[in-house]
Amino acid sequence: MRVAEIAERVGCDPESAYSKFADTREGTRFHNMQWPTFVTDENYRLFCKALADYANSEEGPQSNGRHELFLSVHELFEKGNEIGGAPKKRHYNLDKSFIGTDEANLMLLKAAHKGMTQQAIAAYLGCSRTAVQKRLSALADGVRFGDSYIKAEPTSRGGLKSTAHPIFLPLRLHEVYLMLSALGEFRAERSGGDPERVVADDLARRIYYQLSDYAKGGIEKALDERGVRLAGLRPDFDSSKGVDDSDRIVMYEKMGLNLKVGLVNGDVLVGCFAHHADLQKCVNAAEISKDGSYIVFKLLDGRYWAVDDSQVFSVVAASGN
Repeated sequence: MRVAEIAERVGCDPESAYSKFADTREGTRFHNMQWPTFVTDENYRLFCKALADYANSEEGPQSNGRHELFLSVHELFEKGNEIGGAPKKRHYNLDKSFIGTDEANLMLLKAAHKGMTQQAIAAYLGCSRTAVQKRLSALADGVRFGDSYIKAEPTSRGGLKSTAHPIFLPLRLHEVYLMLSALGEFRAERSGGDPERVVADDLARRIYYQLSDYAKGGIEKALDERGVRLAGLRPDFDSSKGVDDSDRIVMYEKMGLNLKVGLVNGDVLVGCFAHHADLQKCVNAAEISKDGSYIVFKLLDGRYWAVDDSQVFSVVAASGN
């Protein structure tokens, strides 16, 4: 049986990520091989290299397409072992694939956002539950992604909960300039204690900190010419430590600032941050898991309300402060 026939059995239609690889010169060669020939030591090695070269090239799939390509090939090998007629079994698992450790952890974080069980995550990543447990343990302890540090919380279902949504954008210098310029103009319209200005400052700091000295010099000159001043931010840029959520909340508590907080479900809360210890005063305290990460608000009408911090998407200063 040819590889192409097995690919059809696992649902690799002409528009699939695998089929696009199979249309390349190298991909076509392997796609038309008989399965027993395909899984010999040499051809298996050459296939893995050709697939990685394609996946990591400019023509390769982007974002979720990379996961689709990996999973299609993983399923191709599992089905081939079942019906391909070769005495030797081969597998294409996460640790042997073109997916690197950081990328696999990002996939795991996306799965955490969906509330998947460990069994579902194992199917999603094409690996064993044991491999999932090891990665979950690492994320629970905290891992670094470039200049960012991410820690996820275990859930009662054996998975993870994370409010982090890692976005990695390899940008050209003019794109970095545009982003910092926009953030600079945005912060200039807000007072020093405005929550959105604090977030803008932190975003700009994290972008600026990753630049080379050469890039910093060129961008600062261009921003100065545009009338955007980063002088107020620069001291923060000299440190690799940003302002985390807990620091912001403490700052807002001390300021007694009234905030307008937007939630994912469309609700809006207006009030100020309260202490975690005030959870017992919350009208909805019974709905909040004490093991999770939550925020307590004192609303304008005097009631206390708690929300899971993963449900918060915007925090702005309320009018009348």
